[in-house]
Amino acid sequence: MKPDAEHLAWRLHEVPLLGHLDEDERLELASKVVFRRLAARSPLFLQGDPGDALFLVLAGSVRVMTRGAGEREVNLALLNEGAFFGDMALLDGNSRAISVYAVSDCEVAVLDRSEFQSFLETHPAAARRLLGVLCQHLRQANGQSLEPSQRTVRQKLAGVLRDLALSNGEVGAHGVLLPREVNRRALAEMLNTTRAAITREAAVLRQRGLLENEGHRVRVTDPDGLGRLASGVH
Repeated sequence: MKPDAEHLAWRLHEVPLLGHLDEDERLELASKVVFRRLAARSPLFLQGDPGDALFLVLAGSVRVMTRGAGEREVNLALLNEGAFFGDMALLDGNSRAISVYAVSDCEVAVLDRSEFQSFLETHPAAARRLLGVLCQHLRQANGQSLEPSQRTVRQKLAGVLRDLALSNGEVGAHGVLLPREVNRRALAEMLNTTRAAITREAAVLRQRGLLENEGHRVRVTDPDGLGRLASGVH
């Protein structure tokens, strides 16, 4: 059964980009959402496709993958009911840096970028608040403030890197070397943040001795430390 507008509006409130909208504005956006059903193993979108929508997983689960120059796909994450992704596509429309496939039969809610842009054109006050949110994110990316949301990105990044080390890494004497395909752009899209935020938080993880660079690849030097950080244990 499809969720009603009130439930969808509540779900949209969980998306950081939309969290500063008021209830009536989220209800209006909820009325523009469409629903898609996906059979198991079918793609929702592929790497390189236009970034033209925000997605909310309503039922089932999806797998996030990325593909490198060698055409080998690397598993980044499994997202279950309640997850969202693609919110930055509402603004920039850049091509997708990841592919997403249905793991099981699933249903997703889709907010198209064109609908969101039309909403901003008719709601200038909401557009101004959104601009304020983006300016705040920019200040954080430049290291001028430390908000709780930064720590959340750090914890999420630590958790993803730990999972990748356990599932896709090359174990060596000095840690676990991650696939070349694990890059800032793919991580940023998966974590619904910016590449600048990924760069900043990865630098912190390196300073803590949890990561190190090896050429264009990342080596996880302390998977257990990443796991503790992801769990909120500093």
